[in-house]
Amino acid sequence: MTGPPGALSDVRVVEYADDLAGAFAGKLLADLGAEVIKVEMPGSGDPLRRSAPTAPGLAEPTGRGLFPYLNGNKLSLTLDPVQPDGRARFEELLSGADVLIVSGVPRDISARRVGYHDLEGDFPQLVVATLTSFGWIGPWADAAADDLTICSLGAIANAVGEAGRPPLSPPLSLSSYQAGVAAVSGSLLALLARERTGRGQHVDISPLDVWGTVHQGSILANQVNFGHATTRAGRRRREAYPFQLMAAADGLMCMIARDGKQWGRFVSEVVCDPRLVGDERYRDRVAMGLRYPDEVDALLEPWFSKHSRQEIFELCREHRVPFAPVRRIDEVAACEQLASRRFFVEAPAPSSEVVTTVPGSPYLMSATPPVHGRAPALGEHDAIFADLASRKSRVTTQGSSTAESVLPLAGVRVLDLSWVLAGPAVGRMLADAGADVIKVESSGHLDNTRRARALPPVDGQDSALADAVNRVPMFHSLNAGKRSVAINLRSEEGVAVLKELVATCDVVIENYAPGVLRRLGLDYAVLREVRPDVVMLSMSGTGQEGPLSDVAAYAPTVTALAGLDSVVGYPGEDPLGVLGLNFADSVGALYGTYAVLAALWLRRQRGIGQHIDYSEMEGVITMMAQPLVEFARSGEVMAPTGSAAPGAAPYGVFPVAGADDWISLAIRSDEEWRQFSATTADQPWASDPAYDSASGRLDAQEKLYEAIAAYTREHDAAELVARWRAAGLAVAPVYSVADQVDDEHFWERGIFSRVAVDGLGDLLVTGSPYRLTQPILVPRGEAPRLGEHTDAVLHEIGLTSERIGELRAAGALT
Repeated sequence: MTGPPGALSDVRVVEYADDLAGAFAGKLLADLGAEVIKVEMPGSGDPLRRSAPTAPGLAEPTGRGLFPYLNGNKLSLTLDPVQPDGRARFEELLSGADVLIVSGVPRDISARRVGYHDLEGDFPQLVVATLTSFGWIGPWADAAADDLTICSLGAIANAVGEAGRPPLSPPLSLSSYQAGVAAVSGSLLALLARERTGRGQHVDISPLDVWGTVHQGSILANQVNFGHATTRAGRRRREAYPFQLMAAADGLMCMIARDGKQWGRFVSEVVCDPRLVGDERYRDRVAMGLRYPDEVDALLEPWFSKHSRQEIFELCREHRVPFAPVRRIDEVAACEQLASRRFFVEAPAPSSEVVTTVPGSPYLMSATPPVHGRAPALGEHDAIFADLASRKSRVTTQGSSTAESVLPLAGVRVLDLSWVLAGPAVGRMLADAGADVIKVESSGHLDNTRRARALPPVDGQDSALADAVNRVPMFHSLNAGKRSVAINLRSEEGVAVLKELVATCDVVIENYAPGVLRRLGLDYAVLREVRPDVVMLSMSGTGQEGPLSDVAAYAPTVTALAGLDSVVGYPGEDPLGVLGLNFADSVGALYGTYAVLAALWLRRQRGIGQHIDYSEMEGVITMMAQPLVEFARSGEVMAPTGSAAPGAAPYGVFPVAGADDWISLAIRSDEEWRQFSATTADQPWASDPAYDSASGRLDAQEKLYEAIAAYTREHDAAELVARWRAAGLAVAPVYSVADQVDDEHFWERGIFSRVAVDGLGDLLVTGSPYRLTQPILVPRGEAPRLGEHTDAVLHEIGLTSERIGELRAAGALT
């Protein structure tokens, strides 16, 4: 490792996990400087070491697959914590550790005596982050799981695919990657809490919680509050036109225009079609999107068919229209924007000279840039065990019972200049953890989510709720627990007031287009003069600098540019993408929160702030290492694979009795097939010897799918799920968000919460993606009314009532 100490260079982590989620969590901590000690089984090591063929002439696997990507900068020790001698060595490590990352099923973790309650007595300083499929508690806690069934319960498969066809689980183990990011954020919150209490705690992480919280805010508002049933988007979301993928001469373009002006510029300045420009019928974007989208498509298709994706992209950039090409994996690998930001890094494989190009970190950090080093050989650091074990915990605080109830970010003030989804979600997670989050708004430039569908007025409500902008469920879910000040940043007086407010803040969050704050005189260079130790998070589609930094981007634009859309769809067909999800924004919220917490940890230890330049495109690509590594290794470009998984059959989504009802089932071994066939012994295919081996099932998987589907269609989802869960199989219903609300597990996990809102009653909002125990994080109140706290906040920073009145009269506080 070279360069300056990382933001987490004084944090020691023991990683005892043999799955992707745990390894990714350890990687993220190591990339920011933490000392991560990877505990592996003697002789065999992490199964990911054997994820690729050996290189010619080598006697052991090179780990040229995902292992080098997931394990750079780590130390490797071989020991078995279940055996007496290994247990003693393991506990020596824990005595000096800050965080233990452990993964598995709760009952197995407990059997190995490596859960929080097994360790808290002897290691009170230790933060134990458990990564389990469905969480440590809850009715689904000990169920067998797979990424397929997690996406099904998480209401993700329900949003991907085409209506009338099987739902699709997105590929690439996205559930595990996101759980890894949530785990490191939860662990840092627990460490920040430990600074006050002197004690560690349990951080309970489930990928299902992540899908259910960070991803479902807008869907929750529509399905629960307005009764909208979300259907699979296919290549078009039923919203204001356009929100779809459209075929160009050489591939697909992602078309999205949230602003009518963007659509107007496209038809008048890019396409220049007088039919689209002059006819009132084609100005009503809602009617176009819901009533006659095919008609509009037919007018556009001839123009699209004559132009390449790159030609359309350049024209749209020129006219500030947020359309983007759906890139293939090879095009992502050659992206000029990624090259300019030096995003891709080299990952040398252990015990060989093989070097693989892999994604780097999705954020540039001005004071402590991430570092990327070599993955260790198995047991490479066994010889220095004594030195590693001799280091003791630096925790000296004794804490108190009252301190244990203090929220991790109590006393931290955050200025939230962001809008729509990604930035506000970061602010919401910081607010849940105790930060005083002040949202800066203006009636002249409303957050888009304040303009979304509002609940109807309630008789006798407070007059302040008469305005619809204060009654939007989506806004309440993303901004619960914040305060709101109204400042007009288009006025010099407003900019001056904002600087005075920044002087009292620890963190600033913004997701304006790159260059906007610089033109306002509010970029990091300026704000650092106002508050030298400020932590500033800038979130954008492609990054603050680089040849594509000017790209207008929404979440679907980003997943198109990142290549994710190109690998999502039914096998042998053109891609469908993930238009049903706001995936890039949700991933950005997770990464943005982690980066801010790491910077706050550094600030608390060393007193320095920094600027974080986060790229949503890069954030998505960090979760796509598998096809990029394969392309670098073999030149193979991944295409849509449906819900399939390598070597597994039957594996997919099956119809059950009911209208558009489905279950997912994952059979990943011959033993699981025997367990499955025993529960369906009356079916001829269950006893067919041709299916006894994985190869036999894979050779006939289409025939086998149809046979099983014919069986499942005659049965209720609940009956099949109960039967196959009891047999230890990974099975789950394909849920909508409305289904989740009716499931006890989601309430016990805190995935949903109710917040009392004056004039609206109890409003359903999403909870936290990580479950801490001291205290459990919940929404800390309703979202603010527009400008509700303006006077109170400005009084706190020293402005008099007279001065506030003058500013309001001058139009600075609107």
